[in-house]
Amino acid sequence: MLIRTLAAACGARSMTAAAHTLGVDKATVSRRLAALERSRPGMFERRGGHLSPTAAGSRALEALADIERGESRLRAELSAGSTTSRGIVRLTAPAFLAPALLLPALPDFLTRHPEIDVSLLATSRLVDLARGDADVAIRNLPPTTPGLAARRVSCIALGLYASHRYLARRGPVLPGTLDGHDFVDYDFGTIGGPGLEWLPAAVRRTRVVFRGDDAALVADATRAGLGVAALPRLIADGDRELVRALADQTVAPIYVIVRDEVRRLARVRAVVTWASELLAAATRRLAP
Repeated sequence: MLIRTLAAACGARSMTAAAHTLGVDKATVSRRLAALERSRPGMFERRGGHLSPTAAGSRALEALADIERGESRLRAELSAGSTTSRGIVRLTAPAFLAPALLLPALPDFLTRHPEIDVSLLATSRLVDLARGDADVAIRNLPPTTPGLAARRVSCIALGLYASHRYLARRGPVLPGTLDGHDFVDYDFGTIGGPGLEWLPAAVRRTRVVFRGDDAALVADATRAGLGVAALPRLIADGDRELVRALADQTVAPIYVIVRDEVRRLARVRAVVTWASELLAAATRRLAP
């Protein structure tokens, strides 16, 4: 667990992001790293607020990756014992996307594939596919870990929103700035990208009153009148409590990602095909 924490901390841009990846809080990450320093000194260095593995730390991380790939292959071999497509496929997707898009289409998929059970984990936490925590993932970031295959299948638009009562109280949002406004952000970092490239710098200059780990939770906080937020248009455009604060928006890609060890299994191929076609057909809803 300590080496896995080191891997997450070295691969993330912040302790908060590392905690998000591991599914724990920031204090737990700090405690684990302190324990690693006491028990195995010289595994990493702190440079400018970031962690870098030493030569010994890099060897430990490589050994961990080998172990996890071996465990993943073993699970795949055990699950591939049958030549049929019967079995469970573990699918992970952002929590806001599941009820809006996946769940309404799932009954038809299960009718056409009664031999497949879908285990859906709706979370914004980056579930570790390489370690075998899921078989298929829907994400807006391409994988950087070996052993994963990804295909870009759609895209999603995000814009700036606030509640009617918030804007009545605080006034309009002006282009390129958040001066005079509070912000509702994500605990894994501020949304940016073409069209909203100015937003991260503007957020650093303003007051962030709330951070949430999922777009649905951030939308709830925005609806409550806490501040301005960057939200997927899929869930914000049809919300009568919310209003588009600016015309600015950014468009992020959507990928379907699958583990190499299981992607040839018939049941996994069926879920990958279903999710890919569903997302591609919904592109106009996702990025109007």
